[in-house]
Amino acid sequence: MDHATGAAICADLDCGSDEHYECNPANCSCPCDNLIPSEVVNQRWLSKVRHTWDPKPCATVYNVYRETSPLLRCGGGVACSYGPCQWSGLVAENAVDATRPLPGKVQYYLITGENLSGEGTMGMTSTAMPRPNVSPCPTPPPHP
Repeated sequence: MDHATGAAICADLDCGSDEHYECNPANCSCPCDNLIPSEVVNQRWLSKVRHTWDPKPCATVYNVYRETSPLLRCGGGVACSYGPCQWSGLVAENAVDATRPLPGKVQYYLITGENLSGEGTMGMTSTAMPRPNVSPCPTPPPHP
């Protein structure tokens, strides 16, 4: 409680620093308290080994999945796998991978956001089906 005004003061620390996501002093809850992050978008390569993506509101960490063989289709535009969890709990919107695929192979990457409510979606396929996460990262994210 603010001793000067008598107003409630939020102490919820997982809101982030963006004012839009700061705590609401009227009820001391955050918009992200019960929301799982949405799909991570705009992945792009900054160099041959470094890639980045747009930050997601509500994500406190990011998980990177990597598939190192040709992407197999299981039907309906959904891949059988997006690869195993390569890195989990990344706090920045970028990763470095200097691993070179074997001759004739390709590496695919997919990123998810995560917070204390859970891991976000892997997105939708071109046929509007949810991409299943067949090998989720093993970590709950650390509290910020």
